[in-house]
Amino acid sequence: MTKCQKTDGEWNWVNFNKDISEYLDDPNVKLTTNKIRETEVKEQTNLHFQTIAGAINCEKDLSQHPEWQDQYQPKRDVQYTIYSDLMKYPTLDEWIDNVKSLPNNKASGPSGISYEMLKNLNKDNQSFLHAFICVCMDLNDIPDEWKKATIYPIPKAETLLR
Repeated sequence: MTKCQKTDGEWNWVNFNKDISEYLDDPNVKLTTNKIRETEVKEQTNLHFQTIAGAINCEKDLSQHPEWQDQYQPKRDVQYTIYSDLMKYPTLDEWIDNVKSLPNNKASGPSGISYEMLKNLNKDNQSFLHAFICVCMDLNDIPDEWKKATIYPIPKAETLLR
């Protein structure tokens, strides 16, 4: 079982890929809210979801997997001109059409801004948001807050029946 270690007066999780219930069920581990920092939990949760499938994104040695080598070679039948307009700004009309096509009744992210809110912006505010998106594309940067997401685990029915 993964252990909870104390270093420099703070609690750190080691190998957080185990289900947290193991910690809570272990009579030798006493957790209180002042021992766990919110940012550390977020960092470890992020690490968990990056590594749950077995490996964090890193360079792979394809010599060990010759069956995949062809897949990573440049494709001769792809016309590279299809990528020439990839970073072209959308027109305001394209932007508005894309916003209108977003699905309804989806959970909003940490910002609390739902698709319905974006759909109901007037033309002036749509234009402002479109200009902001174009600036983000120009700078090749997006606000850090937009990179955050809220993850809600939704168990499948068969898991509940076990």
